Amino acid sequence: SLSLDVVPVVSEGKCSLVVMWQGKPVSGGEVVVVDAAAVEEKYTTNEEGKLEIPLPRAGLYSIRAKSIQPEAGESDGKKFAETNYYTTLTLRVAAEQVQSK
Repeated sequence: SLSLDVVPVVSEGKCSLVVMWQGKPVSGGEVVVVDAAAVEEKYTTNEEGKLEIPLPRAGLYSIRAKSIQPEAGESDGKKFAETNYYTTLTLRVAAEQVQSK
């Protein structure tokens, strides 16, 4: 299993996402969605790690989630206090799943 995961549920022209870090919801997580027309939108998860995105058109959607964890370390002689984790998801949206106008 992934440490950082995005779980999608598609219904009625929208997609509900839950972002999880080691099985627990990510509150305030950053999510970037690029839709089938290459339109990019940024979102933030709520306290339960959830958010909802519209599905205005059929095609592939690219979803990237980020979680910042308080894990200190050092890289190339530079110390850092937190670590950024990313995960991606590609979602194929069919015409019948698109938001009605």
